[in-house]
Amino acid sequence: MKRIVGYVAVCLVLVSLVFASGCVEQPIGGERDEHGCLGPAGYTWDENVGACLRDWELNDNQKQAA
Repeated sequence: MKRIVGYVAVCLVLVSLVFASGCVEQPIGGERDEHGCLGPAGYTWDENVGACLRDWELNDNQKQAA
């Protein structure tokens, strides 16, 4: 009887380790779009410049210089 309880305990530990290792959370704010821009940080792709920009950081002259 003690052997059966021991086997069951070992099996439960192994199963819990398998399930715990599969629960990998994605870091917050790590979502990138198809161009590699970080959307949660406010970056969007600008076709004219060809880069990820925050619209409120650059004026039109700065965008042309980029």
